[in-house]
Amino acid sequence: MRDQEPCALLAIIPSKEMEASMVDDKSNRGPQDRSRISLSEDYEVRYWTEKFGVSKAELEAAVKKAGPSADAVEKELKKR
Repeated sequence: MRDQEPCALLAIIPSKEMEASMVDDKSNRGPQDRSRISLSEDYEVRYWTEKFGVSKAELEAAVKKAGPSADAVEKELKKR
């Protein structure tokens, strides 16, 4: 490894700032990927039920029918 340029080593070893940015920030209560709906986290279920104005059961049924895509779930809910 001594033959490598210092900048190449930096690409291999993550910095503390990079590691900190990869940690799940539980204070951020919106979904990490707003294009997909996850029913496994309570804060995500709250976000999506409020966004679409539906109950948890309605959201679960729409995800079951349309899949986890937020756009597909929104279209499914608009059919009702």
